[in-house]
Amino acid sequence: MEEKKRSLILAQVVVGEKRSDYYVFDLEADEVLKTEIQSLLDQGQGDMVKLGGMMYNIGGLRRIDECPPLDVIPCAEGDHHVHLGVSCLDLKNFDDAPLSSNKWRWNDIPPMKEFRIYPSCASLDGKLYAFYCLSAKTHIGEVFDPSLGRWEPLPPPPEEIPAGGSLLVSPRVISDEKRHRILVHFDTTHSLYAYYPDFHSWDCLVQYFSPWYPATIALVDDVLFFHIYERRDCLAAFDLLSNSWLKVKYSSNFPAWDMSFNEWQNILHLGDGILCLANSCASFSPPPVHTNIRFVKLRLQRISSQHLLLVTFVSSQCFRFQGYLRANSFFLL
Repeated sequence: MEEKKRSLILAQVVVGEKRSDYYVFDLEADEVLKTEIQSLLDQGQGDMVKLGGMMYNIGGLRRIDECPPLDVIPCAEGDHHVHLGVSCLDLKNFDDAPLSSNKWRWNDIPPMKEFRIYPSCASLDGKLYAFYCLSAKTHIGEVFDPSLGRWEPLPPPPEEIPAGGSLLVSPRVISDEKRHRILVHFDTTHSLYAYYPDFHSWDCLVQYFSPWYPATIALVDDVLFFHIYERRDCLAAFDLLSNSWLKVKYSSNFPAWDMSFNEWQNILHLGDGILCLANSCASFSPPPVHTNIRFVKLRLQRISSQHLLLVTFVSSQCFRFQGYLRANSFFLL
């Protein structure tokens, strides 16, 4: 049986307009810890990606003159790192030092050759990949090798992509560690490709893949899972091996309305067939203003003979915070 991952989740929470705080949620103990980790000028722009024991924040503001003076930004004691384009956070010693200590600090790394506010990023085989969402056909993104400390351009996009104009990469590129590739959806052609870094080559997986749901995607055992907002049949599953959509059947206790009419920021795979959907939602009435950060666990069961996926509701957890907050990214530690 597949080993179950720890239900310990790091969340980036945007406070106001210019500061991000970081919280750790222990779902098994039903506890939350506010860490001393902070980033200034980080509005949740760009993308965050985890590579081994390192967390990378790529994109966002890159010049300090693009924001108000730092002394007007409320900031607690702790890490006052100013994020300007590319930063990294070392979490390799997570088990040896409490997250409440000042040990956890952001650091700058070399900037990308071509800066982007909103890149789509993924990690694979010890390297970072940042794809430009909007770019010329000859430039699609860059790869960062931490051992060398430098960015290098990625090869051109597939030849089948129409030339001329701009090349639009859909948000959310997906790392497929099992097959050593990165899944890239091109909005200009509505096609899904796989990029193989070892061979610097592209392969078209699905000629026409539409619609693409960038907000919430997870890849588990060659199946892409999507959450579809405002649709009662809110989960979709696409089998990459058969290039076909699976039929989805829900348990009788599945909270269809709640799952359909809430926007979920991330899907996390906890292992053992369990997906966890995470989001944040602010409530302004009745006062005082507060924000709920929620986690919903679902169990998946694949019935290959029927091309069917059974989805069973497992549990829901809610953590309440005073004031208006916005959780942008969730990561499994």
